[in-house]
Amino acid sequence: MTTAWLTEATDELRRNPEMAKRHPNGFYKVTLPSQDGHVRRIHVWTPESSAEAEESNVHGHCWPFVSKVLTGCLLEDLYMVGPGNDHSEHSFEDNGTPLRYVRKVGLVHVGTDRHDAGNVYQRSPFALHRVKPWREDCLTVSAVIHSVLRTREASVFVKHGK
Repeated sequence: MTTAWLTEATDELRRNPEMAKRHPNGFYKVTLPSQDGHVRRIHVWTPESSAEAEESNVHGHCWPFVSKVLTGCLLEDLYMVGPGNDHSEHSFEDNGTPLRYVRKVGLVHVGTDRHDAGNVYQRSPFALHRVKPWREDCLTVSAVIHSVLRTREASVFVKHGK
C-alpha cells in the first residue's frame, strides 16, 4: 500500500475516467485490478464530495480490511449493537444489490479513532464504523485492501427518521 497505487490509479483513470464511482458515504472509489487474491481500492474525499455528502450510515463490511491514509486525516466513529431500537439493520451481499431488512436495533458509540496520513489500521468484518474526513475542506485519500473472498454479508444501519 504505497503511493505506487496512486500512480496506477491515476493511469487507470486517464484511460477510463468512468471507473471512479461516487460512493453514498461521500467519497470517490477507484477499484484497481485484483492482485494476489486481494481487491485494491483508493478512496478520495474532495472538498466538493465531502460538502455534498450526507452523514454516512454506520456499517460493517463483507471481509476484513486494511487501510492506509495517504493524505489528509480520517475520523472513524466505532459502534456496537446495544439497547434500543432507533436504527434499522439491513444487509446486502454486494454493492448495487438491494438492502434487505434484518431487524430494529440500538447502536452505542464506543469511541472515535483518528487516522493521520501515514497511519495504517485494520478492521474485522464484524466491526461497525462510520468514517469521514477530519477536515472537509481538504483532500483526503486512503488505500484499502481486502480479500476477494467474502466472509459474511455486510450490514448497514439506518437511523430512524433519516
